[in-house]
Order: sequence, then C-alpha cells, then structure tokens
Amino acid sequence: MLPHTLVALAPRGAAHAGDLVALATDLARRAQASRLRDLGIDEATLDVCADAAAERAELDHTPPRAGRDELRALYAAAY
Repeated sequence: MLPHTLVALAPRGAAHAGDLVALATDLARRAQASRLRDLGIDEATLDVCADAAAERAELDHTPPRAGRDELRALYAAAY
C-alpha cells in the first residue's frame, strides 16, 4: 500500500511524499508484494478495507480527510 498511499498524500502537502514513492515501490518489489493481489487479497475484500479505513481517526491528520470513495479508489489502484 505504501507506494499508492504516498501518491495520495503528496497533494495533501506531505513533505517529500513524492520523493519516497520510488523507494517504497522498490521495497514492495523486493518483497514480491507490489499489489494487494500478490498478498492473496481478493477484490471483494477491498470494500471491507475501505469501510474500515474510513472510520480511522488518523485521517483527520491529513486534511482534507479522505472519504470512503477516495479510500476505495486507493485500494483499487493498489489491487
């Protein structure tokens, strides 16, 4: 998730998030888990993940708070 999450955080002003994408992508590749499906996650689980993530209070720390649809799109991009 990290490479995809960093891309989503960059427009929210996360300092150097964009600079870290290449590193995060390389680490995911080395772990042989660049995509959620590489970890055995099925597509139906993405909705469950988005629902759970949307309830996290930590989202308030990266304004504007990501909504459930944005989170679902993030999971889809990582799938």
